[in-house]
Amino acid sequence: MNILLLEDNCTELQILYNILKKHWPQFHYTCCQNYNDAQKSILSVQYDIFILDIQLSSASDAFNGITFARYIRSLPAYRTTPVLFSTGTSDTIQKCVNEVHCYHYLEKPYNEAVLVHAMKELLATLSNTTDNNYLTIKLLNDVTTHVCLSNILLIKANGHYLTFTCPNGGFTSNTYSLSSIAKILPSYFTRCHRKYIINTNFITSYDKTNLYLHIHNHIIPVGRTFKKELENHLLY
Repeated sequence: MNILLLEDNCTELQILYNILKKHWPQFHYTCCQNYNDAQKSILSVQYDIFILDIQLSSASDAFNGITFARYIRSLPAYRTTPVLFSTGTSDTIQKCVNEVHCYHYLEKPYNEAVLVHAMKELLATLSNTTDNNYLTIKLLNDVTTHVCLSNILLIKANGHYLTFTCPNGGFTSNTYSLSSIAKILPSYFTRCHRKYIINTNFITSYDKTNLYLHIHNHIIPVGRTFKKELENHLLY
């Protein structure tokens, strides 16, 4: 599981990281101290939880924790990803709840018991509601990530590797072959070519004469062997 921590205070960031690492050493944590670093991070890693400091002291109101939460909520991959806010004041909490639907908020300075309790509740909720929509995959750098299946646009076979493309980026893995992963994917995925599996929920157009389709800005070929299976999906 990947967790992004956005906290501008170096000391408090270290305390937050140490508490989480102590109780959940198996998770992967990205520590960011400003808006720009956090924004760059989500382009290369798929995160499962965000813990965001509301007030970033070195930033204007246009680049604080709330505006970062608004930004991630604008991305299809993160519309429902849990957000925990941390704050030293309570006057912005209602705004966070109403605007970006945060899961919980933490008062600073960080209290280990409160943080651990909030995380346990959140992880239990994720376990109960999203297990069927997530898949654990090992990346080429031996980092294990928890992938939200409904966010995958397409999967392409490249030799012994699979490249997964999501709305906000992609990653490569050799955990599965195209045939083996096809057996465990939800029904809204279908194979349209010997090298491609696609998420049919993201198809924007299909040219049945020239045998290609569009998913976002990607042009995907359709193999004649898989044409009928694809078209059966598009009927329902």
